[in-house]
Amino acid sequence: MTVSEFRAWKKMAAELPPDHWRELLMRLPNRVRNHAASIIWFDLFGGRTVANRWPHLDSMVEQYKRTGPATRAELVDALVRCGYPIEYASKRCQANLWQEG
Repeated sequence: MTVSEFRAWKKMAAELPPDHWRELLMRLPNRVRNHAASIIWFDLFGGRTVANRWPHLDSMVEQYKRTGPATRAELVDALVRCGYPIEYASKRCQANLWQEG
């Protein structure tokens, strides 16, 4: 994936409505869902101002704080199932935001 392809994907992904992301995440097992929601929130919605924030993933992010991380393999698979390009999902899961369970 080229840099321009990645930027185009990220722009498109950030423009999708929050209900779209919530629907995709709800198809995942709970433990993986919560960790994936935290990454998706950070990647796509974390930079929004308070006035423009989307609270749609808040409950999953809070659950992640209680359930802890999924394995790297589970997380890469979950992000790909939610539409992340495989190259980015793999790279994203190497950023010390997960632990092997």
